[in-house]
Amino acid sequence: MSANGSRFIELIRKREKHEGTKVANMQRNLAVSLYATRKNFGDLSAVIGKYESDLEIWDVKNRDKFEDGLYELHRLLQNYLSSIYSLIQHSIQFCRDLDCTELNNAYREKKEELLSWDCAKFVRDLRTFSEHIGLPLLKGQIYSSETEYKQSMLLQKDELLKWNKWSNSSKRYIASRKEIQLIAVLREYQGLIADFYQWFYKKTCQIYEKQLRELSILDEEIENLNPSNDNLGVKKPEKG
Repeated sequence: MSANGSRFIELIRKREKHEGTKVANMQRNLAVSLYATRKNFGDLSAVIGKYESDLEIWDVKNRDKFEDGLYELHRLLQNYLSSIYSLIQHSIQFCRDLDCTELNNAYREKKEELLSWDCAKFVRDLRTFSEHIGLPLLKGQIYSSETEYKQSMLLQKDELLKWNKWSNSSKRYIASRKEIQLIAVLREYQGLIADFYQWFYKKTCQIYEKQLRELSILDEEIENLNPSNDNLGVKKPEKG
């Protein structure tokens, strides 16, 4: 084996054991979980938007279409709430695996700030509600005025309030709204967690700046020694 080949293998092994690799892999896994949450939110939002804009669905002749739409909304809402739970668990495991006092303290403080928003606590409780009680029942409501018709997809407050394990924040959130418009809740929550995980990523990069920089240097050297490159005497096909 050539000197370059031996060095390449040495660097690969070094990279596998490097702390920066562990951090980068964990960031990637968390990003996948965050993507799943965003994607489920997007899918659910699109169906809600289509549902709320289709006036024909309210025609009694289209009752089957109306009911089918509710089933699909419940399915997508369950997917979204499940992905929220997974994201929370992955975040907890992220901090636990790194076992960094600075990161743990910062995470705890920022999480308390996030949960100071009643909406954040309500959506988390809604996930627990759906798991232990059942899917939160949805209902469509149509409004009319002299100039327009408008329809919304709502969470049924009377059904939610039958559960006695809502947190004080969630109770406050429910009581503060005459009607709980589903898309408004989801948009508010998505905005909150988008800010939270943007902070979390930056904080992790800040704390592990040295390790991630070393990993970047390793990756560059590995790329330069990659057997597919000219460095090991393998010529690339000429153009033309």
